[in-house]
Parts: sequence; structure tokens; C-alpha cells
Amino acid sequence: MTGKTYFITGGNRGIGYQLTSQLSSDPSNTLLVAIRDIKTPSVQLSQLVKEKSNIKLVQLELTSQKDIDSIPAQITEILGQDAVIDVFLANAGIDSRTGPTLTATDASKWESLYKINSLAPILTFQKLYPFLQKSKTKQAIFTSSLLGSIAGYIPFHTSSYGQSKAALNYSVKALSEELKDQGFVILSIHPGLVATDMTKNLSSDLFAFPMISDVKAAEKQVALFKKLDSGFNGKFWDVDSDKEYVF
Repeated sequence: MTGKTYFITGGNRGIGYQLTSQLSSDPSNTLLVAIRDIKTPSVQLSQLVKEKSNIKLVQLELTSQKDIDSIPAQITEILGQDAVIDVFLANAGIDSRTGPTLTATDASKWESLYKINSLAPILTFQKLYPFLQKSKTKQAIFTSSLLGSIAGYIPFHTSSYGQSKAALNYSVKALSEELKDQGFVILSIHPGLVATDMTKNLSSDLFAFPMISDVKAAEKQVALFKKLDSGFNGKFWDVDSDKEYVF
């Protein structure tokens, strides 16, 4: 996976930052890292950008259609008219703090979760699609969650969060079918129960696997990227356990 150009969302912290850090350690890689406000990157990302010349920041507030529409122009400005994106890592997302129940979830919660977790990754992919088409790699990896599985439903209140990830999974599956004849490899991944700001209030005893660090989660994802081929297209992959999961 050396010499690839990656477009990563959510690179400010957590898994997204660790992916940025680990992938940028190979100087032949180029990383376009999308964050909410390009003027105020996190302290750790700002320091990493100073240390690594192969990291370029992209302005992308996922709730802003203007920012999404500006992606092609930003890529061209950074990489030039012949810009190619090899791998899209749709990492950014938000949670609902696992509650309340569906009988008490208000409309604003539904709207924010669906807009960021379900729609934004696909709308971003639409803008990246022409750049991915020019690549020999053509990979798009969407971070989902086992909590978005219907067939493997976990009886744990996630309200609109689980539904937003199920909706994302549907779109990923549909994209994988639409673009398989063009040589794309498109899949959903569950990174594991990762110790990040998003999961710090969760109890790991609700799940059949232990909590892992964001460093380890990123390491496992990078290992997965190295073996991706057409056989992974349309899969829902549990990265922590390194096995296919059911949608």
C-alpha cells in the first residue's frame, strides 16, 4: 500500500488521527485529511502536519453542502489538474450517547445522526468519485458499527445511531454493486469497540469483545488495507476480529 493517495475524514482525533499518523510514516504516501475547521486543527494534528510534509488539510464540515461541494476544487488545488485519489477512508461520524430509546428520540437527534453518519459519507464519495475512477486502486472504506447490523442485532439501546449506521451500510452495499464492474473495492468496517471520546461512556461488558486503543484499531485497519482485493467488495468487515460480519 505504499505510494498511495488517501482522502481521510475525521483526522483531528481518535482513529482518524492515528490512521493519518501511521499512513504518513511512509513518505511515498500522500494524505488529504479532512477536518471540520481547517483554521483550527487539533494540537496533535497541527504538530503532525508540521512534521510530515505529505499531509495536506482539507476543509470539510460534514453538515455543510458548501464544504462538500468544494472538495473537487480543494483536491485540484493541492494535487493539480491530474489529481488522483486511490483510497477514501470515510472515518468521521458522531454518536447519540446510546440513548434515549426510540420512544423518546426527538427529531433533531434523527436529523443530525442521519446527516453526518448516513448521508455525508456518500455525498463526499460522490465528489471523490471522478478522482477515484482514475486510480488503479479504487478503494472506499466506510467506518460503520456492529450496532448498525440488522441481521446481527445487539439488544442495546442505540436509538438513531444504530439506524444511521444501518442506512450507511445499505448505501455501501449498493455502491459496491453499482461500481464493481469498474474495479472498485467498497466495504463497510467495524473497527472494534475503540477507546475514543465517542465511546468513553460505554461499558465494554455490553459487548463480546474488549475495548481496544485507537492506536491498535488504526494498526489493524492499516493491516487490512494491505490485503484488500476484489473479494472484499461489498463486505461488512469486523476489523478487530478480522472476519466478515452480517449486514
